Amino acid sequence: MCAPDRHPGLAALILLLVFAVPAKAQWIQQPQFHTTNDLHDLRLNADGRGIAVGEGNVLLCTIDGGADWDGTGSAAADLMAADLADGVFYFCNILGAQYRETNPATCDNELVAASVAPLNGTSDLEQVDADHGWLAAGGRVWFSDNGWSSFTAVSNIGCPVNAEALYAETDTLAFSAGSDGRIHRIRRLGSTFICSPVHNAGEALADIDGLGNALFAVGENGSVLQSGNAGDSWSALSALGPVDLVSVQVGSDAVYAAGGQRIYRFDRAMGLWVRQALPGLIGGVRAVHMATVDLGWVVGDNGYIARTDDAGGPGEPILGGIGQGTAAQLPWSLHPNPSSTSVHLEDVPTGTPWRLLALDGRVLAAGQLPADGIIHWASAQNPGLRTWSGPAILQIDGMGHRLLILQAP
Repeated sequence: MCAPDRHPGLAALILLLVFAVPAKAQWIQQPQFHTTNDLHDLRLNADGRGIAVGEGNVLLCTIDGGADWDGTGSAAADLMAADLADGVFYFCNILGAQYRETNPATCDNELVAASVAPLNGTSDLEQVDADHGWLAAGGRVWFSDNGWSSFTAVSNIGCPVNAEALYAETDTLAFSAGSDGRIHRIRRLGSTFICSPVHNAGEALADIDGLGNALFAVGENGSVLQSGNAGDSWSALSALGPVDLVSVQVGSDAVYAAGGQRIYRFDRAMGLWVRQALPGLIGGVRAVHMATVDLGWVVGDNGYIARTDDAGGPGEPILGGIGQGTAAQLPWSLHPNPSSTSVHLEDVPTGTPWRLLALDGRVLAAGQLPADGIIHWASAQNPGLRTWSGPAILQIDGMGHRLLILQAP
C-alpha cells in the first residue's frame, strides 16, 4: 500500500496511472486552394460562409464551410486581421487599409478606407458595427465612429504604446494586449479616452479575447492569463509549454489557444487543458476561430486550413495544465500501487457522488463514495472498465467541483 500523498493548497491533484493513450484524429486538414502563402486570420459564420486572409493580399472565400474556397492574391500589402460584425466580414492590410466582404459567394470586396501613414504596421482589427471599430497599428490603438472615413488615436496618460491585439464588444470599452506584456483597459467617453494598465505579464502578449466577464490573453512561452471579473484583475494559468501562443478565442464552454503546431482547448467547467494535433501542418498555426461550440477552423503557414466538427476531439490532457477555480484540495492515496483501479479519498463524506469521465464527456463509471472512502471503478458494478484504456477524469461532485486527472506518464 502506498503511503498517503497530501498536497494542501493545490488547485488540483494529478494522479498518474498506466493507461495507453490511443491516437485519434481531431482536426481535419482541408484541401489547399489557390495559395501557399501564410494565412494570418479568418472568420466564418455557423452556416459555413466566411473568409481567410494572409500575406500577399490573399483573400479566400467559402460558402460551404471550407469544402471549397475561391481566392485572390497579388503582390500587394499583406492582409493581417479579420472580424465579423452584423453579418458582414471586415479585414485590413498591414498598411491600415480597411475592406469589407458582404458576399463570400462572389468574393468581391469593397474598400472602406485607403491606407494612411499613421496606420502602418496594423496588427489587429475589432469591428463593433458598420460605424464603430478599433484598430491596433504601430503599437498604438485607433478608433473610428464613422466607418473609418476618419479615425482618432487613443491617446492619453497610460494609454498603450505597444499594442499587438485588441478585444472589444462595444464602442465604449476595449482591451489591448501588448508586446511589452501589458494589458490595458480603454474606456471611451465621447471623444476622450481613459486608459488603465490592468496587468503586466512580464512576457510579450500576442492576442486577447473575451466573452462576458471572462477574458483570456496569450503570449510567449505558452503564457495564458485569465480574468473572471471583466478585466479588473488577472491571474496566470499554468503555462502550456515552450511554444509561443499567437491566437485565443473564448467560448461559452471552452477557450481555444493556438501556437506552434498545436491547438489547446481549455474546458471552463472542468478547468482542464488538452492538447490537440493539427495533421499536415508545415510551419505554424496563426489563428483559430470557432463559429459554434463544435464547429471551428484554424489557419496557418503555407496556406494551411483545418476544420473540426467536434470541438477538436478529446485531445491529450496536459499534466499541470489545470485551471483555477474548479478544483480544490483533495487528500488521497493509491491502493495498492500506481497501476491500481481504485483511489482512496480522505476527508470526503460518505455518499459523495463521483464519476469517471472520458475526455469526450462519456461517463465510464459512477457511484457514491462508500464508508471506507475507496472508489473502485473496475468492479462488478462496472465490468466494462476491465478492458477500457485511455486518459480520464475522476470528478468528485461533493463540496464543490473537484477533479483528479488520470493520465499516463
